[in-house]
Amino acid sequence: PIFAKSIVRLFEQAWLLASAEQNPVIRSGHLLVALLTAPDLYQIATRASSLFDLLPIDSMKHKFLEICEKSVEQQDET
Repeated sequence: PIFAKSIVRLFEQAWLLASAEQNPVIRSGHLLVALLTAPDLYQIATRASSLFDLLPIDSMKHKFLEICEKSVEQQDET
């Protein structure tokens, strides 16, 4: 199957975020942060919904591990 270039780019950016944390798994939070920090992906997201503008992306990016500490995904990793 052929995927849209933006989907491939989203996963590439999410993988870079995950691997920067020494984590071999892309979490949903990585996808969200990638979507909102890459300018081309952010433009797609905000065209889909203006609600993306309400997310505190700086906090999410800098406190990612703390925010996700009690998530279901974190529990699955232990």
